[in-house]
Amino acid sequence: MKKSLCYCIIVFLTLLTYANTLNNQFAYDDVSVIVENDFITSWDNLRAFFSRDYFNGAGEQSYRPLVTLSYFIDYQVWGKNPFGYHLTNLILHLTVLFATLMLARKFIVDQTILMIGGIIFGCHPVLTEAVCSITFREDIQSTLFFVLALWGYISFRNSNRISWFAVILPAFVFSLLAKEMGIAFIPAIGIYEVFTRKKPAVLFNFIFILTAIILIALLFFMLRFTIMNNPHDTAQLTRFNGLTACKILLAYWQLYFFPIELRALYYPRLLFHHAGDVLLCITALLIGIGYFFLLKPEKKRTALLLFLISFSLFSPVMNIYPIRHIIAERYAYMPASIFCYCLALLITTPFSGRYRIYSVAIICCILSIFSIRTVLRNSIWKHNLALWFYTAKHNPWLAEAYFSLGHAYHMRNRYTDAIKCYKKSLKENRDYVDSYINLGRLYVDQGNNEEAIAYYKIALSYQSNNPLIHYNIGIAYDNVGNDEKALAHLERCIAIEPKHYKAYNALGSFYIKRNNLKQAEYYWRKAIDVNPQFKEGYVNVGSLYANVGLTDQARYFWQKALEIDPNYETPKKHLQSLEKMLKIQN
Repeated sequence: MKKSLCYCIIVFLTLLTYANTLNNQFAYDDVSVIVENDFITSWDNLRAFFSRDYFNGAGEQSYRPLVTLSYFIDYQVWGKNPFGYHLTNLILHLTVLFATLMLARKFIVDQTILMIGGIIFGCHPVLTEAVCSITFREDIQSTLFFVLALWGYISFRNSNRISWFAVILPAFVFSLLAKEMGIAFIPAIGIYEVFTRKKPAVLFNFIFILTAIILIALLFFMLRFTIMNNPHDTAQLTRFNGLTACKILLAYWQLYFFPIELRALYYPRLLFHHAGDVLLCITALLIGIGYFFLLKPEKKRTALLLFLISFSLFSPVMNIYPIRHIIAERYAYMPASIFCYCLALLITTPFSGRYRIYSVAIICCILSIFSIRTVLRNSIWKHNLALWFYTAKHNPWLAEAYFSLGHAYHMRNRYTDAIKCYKKSLKENRDYVDSYINLGRLYVDQGNNEEAIAYYKIALSYQSNNPLIHYNIGIAYDNVGNDEKALAHLERCIAIEPKHYKAYNALGSFYIKRNNLKQAEYYWRKAIDVNPQFKEGYVNVGSLYANVGLTDQARYFWQKALEIDPNYETPKKHLQSLEKMLKIQN
């Protein structure tokens, strides 16, 4: 089969499988990172990429400058239209697909096997999370540059030309800047070297490139965990456990062979909790081992090398260094870029001659099931309500699922449904602090501030130094006219988090209600000093100046708000009213 025809088939099937993602809305973290975040609307914020101010605006928990940069570019083209962002994800996925085919050619000659591997990678259901969620494109971007770096390294080892340095090192750096999983490049080339045992023709070139790779890794992680460590990250992390790590690897193995029950959330203690999970895992292992022993000797070696490299790529997410989610489908994206070609080797080569028809039947069946499963899974990611309704329905013991479903209802003003979900999450996990906080916010939205304060107090009993809780309860106390406690909690919030610009804004609102214009001006200006992209702060300062007759200053601050968000209606209306008033006066 011609290479061009092979590529056309792969692209066509991948596009067909993911076409329904283009109609999806923003889901999961997309809302907070893109929809509700004005950081990506101004190129001036690129300066924050090189300081901890990045974490004040980017909405990321970890340092992901390359991913955030892609949001800037998307915003310039699409605004906040989800279609464009999903299109970018799909284009990135196709780009990775071409890169994996280029890399796989270093190991596999058979064009049919390459095509089958490419189709599996293009359409595998376990990859839907990375492709469907805009904020998880970090895994796609990191994988793209990882694959390019590995392709460059293998090309260097085959040719010994030092010029491959210009491909390997930039690709490795970009992979790290997209996500820390790029560090898996080091164990991957380590396995390649041990397995191939190829002596370097020019030792200096070999040592030079390896030294550069290691130095880049050390420099990146020194910066990542010192200067560019998120000061706001208070997530509870789980320490490494060898037994859990083994269960996680087995779970990923199962998902590659049997992507039946896919979830937005996984908990290690619930892995293999049911007999069906254990049975599927054992079946996957037996199938893999059985197919492996059916391979011819020369293909066994290739399959084993691909398998070892692919599963070494899970090393950054094995919780050796504590991470937030120690199992997630998006983590399977990078290893799948190698494993899918290993899987193609397994299922295409055992049968020959008159038995080849069985291979064809098995392959067609697998590809059809995978593609249909992916299309169905894409629709679950249509929007937050669909995603979390499905997740909670199929995982009724997960507090986080009910919390997220409650938040989706809350955003749609379905308060009764939201309350039920938040309380259900607390039934499953009574110390799930986020549910107490969101119950408080919901009751504030309904005007029931006393009930909100009660829930915030419970949240404080679990996390007394959480600035978010102090901020929210301070607003609730302000709403009921308890000046002393409102001030105490808002000031406590700032003491814990000096750059909490919303707390400064709340203090400005507190003082303006009490006609203390000087203090209101001070705190509102402090809010925009802390976060120069805080458009509401500019509107508030402008309104204060307008009320005291300082029209030029008012115009300046309202125009600054419009520079941040040209579609922001409030300053537009204020400016229109101001111009009308000035015309009447003249």
